[in-house]
Amino acid sequence: MKKKIVIAFILFLLSFKSAYSQDVPTYEFGVIVGQPTGVSAKYWVGSRTAFDAAAAWSLWNNGSLELHATYLYHPLFLDVDTGELPVYVGLGPAFYLRDDLAIGARFPFGISYLFDELPLSLFLEIAPVVEVLPETDFDITGGAGVRIAF
Repeated sequence: MKKKIVIAFILFLLSFKSAYSQDVPTYEFGVIVGQPTGVSAKYWVGSRTAFDAAAAWSLWNNGSLELHATYLYHPLFLDVDTGELPVYVGLGPAFYLRDDLAIGARFPFGISYLFDELPLSLFLEIAPVVEVLPETDFDITGGAGVRIAF
């Protein structure tokens, strides 16, 4: 009996997820402007999960080159008439190449808009960063961007 309840519950959860699956592109390439400013890419691995990466210049950290890669989860898609409006949170490493190499973890959260008729997406995010090497430091970064969707 317990086995049947567990199977029924799992089937219920799977049906719930598929009922709310979103239409998202596979790849997105573009730019981010803010802190940092540079090129940005996103790879959707599911209807709610993606990887984001950037190679950008950090204007606040002595003009250092920032490289980051982030796992993103989109727990919420806001209701809009056209397009998709996902809210996301994430976690990933950040590397700052300056006089010395700095390594940290970034925790972005933001919102993006995926157009229905155009292969474009817009995004706005803020990302607290905890640097752990060469010393512990805290910073808040963020920016806005546009990407071409494929």
